[in-house]
Amino acid sequence: GTVTLIGVAVAEGGMVVTTASLLGGVQRIDMVGPGGKLEQASVVGADATSNVALVNVPADVPVAPFSDDGGLGGGAPDTALSYVGGGSTVALQATPGSLTAVATGSTSTACPDSGMAALTSSPGLSAQTAGEPLLDANGAVIGILCQPSPGAAATTFLPTQLVVGVADALRSGNRIEPGVLGVEGNDVPGGAGAKLMTVSSGTPAWGHLQAGEVITAVNEQPVRTFAELRARLYVLGPGTPVTLTVAGAPGTSG
Repeated sequence: GTVTLIGVAVAEGGMVVTTASLLGGVQRIDMVGPGGKLEQASVVGADATSNVALVNVPADVPVAPFSDDGGLGGGAPDTALSYVGGGSTVALQATPGSLTAVATGSTSTACPDSGMAALTSSPGLSAQTAGEPLLDANGAVIGILCQPSPGAAATTFLPTQLVVGVADALRSGNRIEPGVLGVEGNDVPGGAGAKLMTVSSGTPAWGHLQAGEVITAVNEQPVRTFAELRARLYVLGPGTPVTLTVAGAPGTSG
């Protein structure tokens, strides 16, 4: 059979990021080149946990501007770019909408790991192709579509911070070694951070973090939920120094 994917250029040299779930078992990848003809591309690497894949295309594709969603919240305006047409003709349709949720654990079966942060946007689109970009009000990419689910009330996107981080890891080593702290936790109401419930002995967090503390940022990037904490750590390889912003448990000082 045949599957159709949209990709977004994430680095020079024809490095294009898309979703991984539909690439399983694909033996050949063709792209529509600048002249309208099909040209062969290749998979650099894919990560099933994050559902991010990196493809190398034989074209000097301009790198898209990307933006972290850390400063955005529900109700922020966005624009979904959707593939229309068929054959060797490519066109994109812009559909204005707004974010319905940010930094939440995905509930979509299209995103393999429900514990990883995702974006949702409304309205749902009638025509969708995996990998389509979601733009913020300034035209920067803030997410890519997990997998088509036409007619849904809201559409789920993988956030840029996860997409770009995994793509960089795949580009440098064809695989990703996820970063972990060794903690479990849950969300502070109102998107106020990730509250730690347990800290495992012998892990990087042991001796530095305690149950009840709330992580509000990783390397000065906001952490609003435990799913977002996991996504921000995931793209940091083992042994990478990390700066955490930590507060005491709600209602305490520290």
